[in-house]
Amino acid sequence: MNNSLALFIRKARVALTPRSFELKTRFDNGAIVAGPNKRGWGGRGAYVFRDEIEPELRLMAAVVPEHGVVIDVGANVGVYTYSAAIRVGKRGTVVAVEPFPQVYAQLYRNMQYNAENSSTVRLRCFGVSDHTGQRMLWLNEGCPHAFSLTR
Repeated sequence: MNNSLALFIRKARVALTPRSFELKTRFDNGAIVAGPNKRGWGGRGAYVFRDEIEPELRLMAAVVPEHGVVIDVGANVGVYTYSAAIRVGKRGTVVAVEPFPQVYAQLYRNMQYNAENSSTVRLRCFGVSDHTGQRMLWLNEGCPHAFSLTR
């Protein structure tokens, strides 16, 4: 099947699938990412665009050493987290930081889908800043990729 037809079929499936359903994708390197069929929640874009959702994934082998350490700040549902986990292997470490509890829950579920490659993944549910303290994190437009410290 050619790429444009496959892309059309995946887009049609997204359009016909209820928004409450989870869409699951396996990337070329074997990483599995799932998320709800809602704009900005990680499932839809990953399902439709596969490895092309994040072109930087093609550079992973060049910039992430085997047995290395990766910190994924703003991990969302784990596109980079689980791809990096495969790259660093059993002797590396991936720390994934995601502040939004609902997205963090999906990141955790995706760890279960990637159980074979996630023994070195450490998940953390907090924000990262240059100082310690509590701040209100606003979810803008109802999209978990649109956070802000201002309303």
